[in-house]
Amino acid sequence: MPDHLLYAYGIRREVAGFPAHIRRAAELAILGLLDDPVPPHAKPFIEDLGHASYELPTEYATIYYLVIDDTVMITKVLPNT
Repeated sequence: MPDHLLYAYGIRREVAGFPAHIRRAAELAILGLLDDPVPPHAKPFIEDLGHASYELPTEYATIYYLVIDDTVMITKVLPNT
């Protein structure tokens, strides 16, 4: 289970501009990564010894993130329209 979540201000600001239902769904999915950093429906697209990049598609948003040791770093959040 990861100890840290890096969710940059610029990305949080972009998500804050999403419609309310998309914003809530994205934020819940991001917080869920702290419980399970690699959910079954996450798609890996780069895997290395020390880190891995994943795409997490949800009904309303797609979240791109890295898992490095005990840290989850959100790199991009896109609304599904």
